[in-house]
Amino acid sequence: MAVPAPGWLLPVVAGARPVRFDSVEALEGVDQDIAIARADDWLRKHAPLSIEGDGGDATAYRVAAKVMDFGLSPDDTLDLMLGWWNDQCQPPWEDERLGVIVNNAAQYRHSPIGSSSADVEFDHVELATTSESEAVQNDDDMPVTSGNNPFEYQSAAEASAMALTQSAKPLIRGLLDQGAMSILFAPPGTGKTFVTIDLLYHIAAGKEWAGRKVTKGLAVHLAAEGGGGVRKRYKAYDVTYGCAEDLPLVLISVSADLRSNKVDCKRLIATIRAAEERFDQPCSILAIDTLSRVLAGGDENSSVDGGALVKNVDEVREALGAHIMLIHHTGKDASRGGRGWSGFKGAVDTEIEIKDGAIHVDKQRDSEKPKPIRFHLESVALGLDTDGNAVSSAIARVEASRDDDFADVLTPAQERMLAAFKSAAANKYGDRYRPGDDAFVLSSKEWDAKFDEVGSRLSPIGGRSRQTLDTHRLALLEKCLVKKIKRAQWVATQ
Repeated sequence: MAVPAPGWLLPVVAGARPVRFDSVEALEGVDQDIAIARADDWLRKHAPLSIEGDGGDATAYRVAAKVMDFGLSPDDTLDLMLGWWNDQCQPPWEDERLGVIVNNAAQYRHSPIGSSSADVEFDHVELATTSESEAVQNDDDMPVTSGNNPFEYQSAAEASAMALTQSAKPLIRGLLDQGAMSILFAPPGTGKTFVTIDLLYHIAAGKEWAGRKVTKGLAVHLAAEGGGGVRKRYKAYDVTYGCAEDLPLVLISVSADLRSNKVDCKRLIATIRAAEERFDQPCSILAIDTLSRVLAGGDENSSVDGGALVKNVDEVREALGAHIMLIHHTGKDASRGGRGWSGFKGAVDTEIEIKDGAIHVDKQRDSEKPKPIRFHLESVALGLDTDGNAVSSAIARVEASRDDDFADVLTPAQERMLAAFKSAAANKYGDRYRPGDDAFVLSSKEWDAKFDEVGSRLSPIGGRSRQTLDTHRLALLEKCLVKKIKRAQWVATQ
């Protein structure tokens, strides 16, 4: 028995009717720079990929709708989707075909463009307008089974095939992921703020931390606890390592209510946006020090107060696309972890405990827990105050773990893929070639051709397909052995 095609799918199959984009309703006052940054971050970290034979058209439609929710015009949505996101799809969309889908996502919107912009989210406690991506998923015109709107599902084999295409990107390899949430807790006086500042400094400087590679970016410390003493700790890092004017490390030393005050949430985002503009770096991590201070009088043991805080912090994380680290205190019974509501632990991806002079990872959602990382506090003389008294503070000296604790282990296929890149780059640039220099770029096409050449001389590892090559490429990207400069343009990092 023939089943009528759902209304939303007909234009995708039949082709788009011309749409005047200036006739599509859009909310006013959306900051385009913020909207583009949020949409790009969502595409890279959270957007589902379009897979041929697995609802690829519907996925692309939903992704386009979500990108416009952030506040992008249809033209900007198409440009952004044709970048990194499209490169990961299997297979990538042709520009014209993806344009048809974006066109239809604009034409059949149920809510204005920008309905999920950061400006809207924090202007109102309750957002009255349903975001377009949510409307698409709940619409009665969506694909139906026996009159019901089913959730999407994947077989185990399909989920397995996608496991390496949507992996989290590391912020600190083997410890923290980009765009995730963590909690670091310890009793008072055990050095948790010193460790926090050390971690932030190394991310801002792009330097290895505890022997682990980091992804450089703006690091922000919301010090709601500590007063003037925290500035002495930053002075200690300046004395020890130097804090150049262009070091993207920012201290926000204020009291803030992130539990019940949406205005404070919006002010925090605006402050960090200003810092991003000043340093020309996206925010990679925001450390909130401490959880109890930003709870602002709320009950740590209450699921209502704790849940409200987690919800608001999650919205800040979504707006910034940054990793959020909550700094917290240990409870009376140290064996039970951080004090208060158990939901704090459930909300985070990584749980870090400081005890016995070491940094312990008690929870790691999607990877193995690393071994404890030892550290000690080292006193630093800062100079004399205005009364002539000697002033000192300290820094955390974090020990590098053994190389075999988190060495990059490559599969034979990944080793061959990396060797192919270096060989192709050496052939292209000759003696001038230097790994780690962004000037020595290879295209995906050049890289793939060399991989095929190398493969013809070695034992095969399986069929050569776009999916196979992209899987190997993504694995090398996640291990920080290559990086992507722009669409289909790559450099080796070492």
